[in-house]
Amino acid sequence: MTIVSKRKFGFTSSSVYRRKEPHAFAYLSERATFWIAVLSIFAFVTGNMVGQNGWHVFWKSVLGEGGDSMIVFTGMVPPVPKIPDYDKWAKLGGSPRTNTFRQVPVDLLVAMPTYIRYGDDTKSNPGLRRTYFVEHLGTYETGRGKGSHVGEDISLPEGTPIQSVANGIVDKVGNDPGGYGNYVLIRHPNVPDVEEKGKKSTIYSVYAHLSTVLVQENMVVLKGDQIALSGMTGNASAPHLHFQMDRSDAPFHPYWPFSSADQRSAHMNFVQAIDAGLKRENGVQYTLDPMLTVQAYETYAGPVVADASAASSAQASSSSRARLTMEERRQQRVIKLAAQKTTLVAYNDNTPIVAIPAAASSSAKPGEGTVASVRFLHSGSFQDRGWQTLTITLLDAAGDTIQTPVTGDGKIHLSTAFGRADFDPQDVPFSSFKNGVYRAKILPHEGQTVVVREELTGSMSQPMKYVR
Repeated sequence: MTIVSKRKFGFTSSSVYRRKEPHAFAYLSERATFWIAVLSIFAFVTGNMVGQNGWHVFWKSVLGEGGDSMIVFTGMVPPVPKIPDYDKWAKLGGSPRTNTFRQVPVDLLVAMPTYIRYGDDTKSNPGLRRTYFVEHLGTYETGRGKGSHVGEDISLPEGTPIQSVANGIVDKVGNDPGGYGNYVLIRHPNVPDVEEKGKKSTIYSVYAHLSTVLVQENMVVLKGDQIALSGMTGNASAPHLHFQMDRSDAPFHPYWPFSSADQRSAHMNFVQAIDAGLKRENGVQYTLDPMLTVQAYETYAGPVVADASAASSAQASSSSRARLTMEERRQQRVIKLAAQKTTLVAYNDNTPIVAIPAAASSSAKPGEGTVASVRFLHSGSFQDRGWQTLTITLLDAAGDTIQTPVTGDGKIHLSTAFGRADFDPQDVPFSSFKNGVYRAKILPHEGQTVVVREELTGSMSQPMKYVR
């Protein structure tokens, strides 16, 4: 029995014994609303921390830049998932200058075409030019040539979804009214270096002239995540995406090879400076050809099992079997692309893999040898800027050397699919080949792995690796 303590008329009373009151949690445990609140908080915290960005942002706040070590490189995808088929769209009256992405019929959306550098070749593919109207280190005058425009300008109707090309961290979201307009800069750490096996590097991708930005700084994004919508903000005369890639050692990001002071010193406006190649050497040193880089890593699948028979044995580990499966898928894709006459330079565990497309026809007369493909032989590596021998062999559809002379005014035009090099000569007439063979000279430069490409059939060489 408990007697409540009272004070009345000067008298004081107290309880016969003290009663221990229950703990607050005991009281709350009897209330359903308490448990609902606890479960709601738990669900909220768990959902945010295991979501796309939660854990990465948390560790970045704790570890700072060290959080980059948590970003795993899983290959690359193009910056635009789908673009209009411009030829078919034009027949319906559509144009990226006057229509938006929402106005493109769904059945006219296609994947981005494979990007191929044309250098100074004025006979470029019209379809590619409609998509990539200014190439990396090209000019505004022709879209190609030796200019100082870093990155590719990709024609897109306003509102086209833009995606991150690889896993990374949003380093900067900015607005540059006189240049890039609205832009997103993403840092991609732990990218396998194509120039030095076993080394990893950091690449910065830039997406500019955007109409809408959908990400924030320090946000972790995954390969293929939508980050923005295309537009024509900043210094842009038509809707397009300016897509570029900076090396990590660039003085600043996004990097541009010349400044306003450089323009004034050269007495040039912006367009004149681009077309004249002002400070082009800076672009060569501090930026990458973004689309070639994306295509180089598009089928990246990590380490590859060299011995397939060992991988299929009972003693093969589960990780080895998983890598073999990825390699089989990659090989199937390479075969499929080759059958579609598609040029691809892919890097797998830093080893370039070249898919040679089906042959194009030449100007040779029937019965006198038709060039189906070209085979290149070289030293496989280079260390300095000395000229090396590049042996070119003409092959028929069966893969045999063409012994009979190939007549006509056809020629072999040499360029690069990856890296850069000079050729002597760059154009080799069929008449110069003896027993189907010609020895040209190649001068690789810029410290990059080089893959030679022949324009007539699209054939490519094995990589010539730069050795430090």
